[in-house]
Amino acid sequence: MMLTRRPASRGGDSTEFSPCRVEPLEPRQLLAAVSGAMAQFQAVTLTFNGPTLSEMGNNPNPFLDYKLQVNVTSPSGKNYSIPGFFNGDGKGNGTGNVWQMKFSPDEVGTWRYNASFRTGKNVAIDLSPTAGTATSFNGDSGTFAIGGKKAADGFTGKGRLEYVGGHYLRFQDGTYYVKVGANEPENFLGFTGFDGTPNGWHKYQPHVGDWKAGDPDWGNGRGKPIIGAVNYLASTGINALYFLTQNVGGQTRDVWPWAGSINRYGSPSNDNTHYDISKLAQWDIVFQHMQRKG
Repeated sequence: MMLTRRPASRGGDSTEFSPCRVEPLEPRQLLAAVSGAMAQFQAVTLTFNGPTLSEMGNNPNPFLDYKLQVNVTSPSGKNYSIPGFFNGDGKGNGTGNVWQMKFSPDEVGTWRYNASFRTGKNVAIDLSPTAGTATSFNGDSGTFAIGGKKAADGFTGKGRLEYVGGHYLRFQDGTYYVKVGANEPENFLGFTGFDGTPNGWHKYQPHVGDWKAGDPDWGNGRGKPIIGAVNYLASTGINALYFLTQNVGGQTRDVWPWAGSINRYGSPSNDNTHYDISKLAQWDIVFQHMQRKG
């Protein structure tokens, strides 16, 4: 409730007030949580609090019926449109309200962002930016500052690989990349230490001893064998590893990112519209470690 002055033309005077009702504003927590090293070329994550959903939900399906697209503008005015994703509780659990976007800023200074968040049947695979209906934190915008290049392990602080007209690709920091790697096992991710990988071919037990104190892990040692394997490969001097992220219907049939019921021999009934967030979080731990090892 607030008081307003009644105009003299309506019989009021300078000391007379009349009551009017003001509806309270709906409380909203805008502005994404921005995390990362906040340094040139290093990954930044924008985290939004949105609707609470489950990785196995169907009505709606968080991977099909919501679409997060974040437009970012660099200090020099370059624009990028980057897709985001549902990430459960943000800690590897499949139920939560965490929606994220990740990218690696390549300029020093103040960056601006604006989030588009829309819902509707199959909106995630609709190419129209206006498909569906705006919801939740749609329109959230803000800024964040990126500092100069910092020392970082491996590929973490080198920026994108670019074709510069020569024989070799070059990182944005000016260093060249000469690819030397292995292409076996192509089912590197067919590892029994990952969630949802009951038929994995690999245990990597001989490499537990290559895991070092301070290295990442999960499940009280479940991650040590594959992290140790990455350490061993890096110690030989290689800087690349070929592998598959899906081999359903293939040779070993032990790698896929989905949470639904999967016939590993391949079937039209396979559910490939729900993603296993805990498994993908574990994959991401391995991928980030590979980046740090170069």
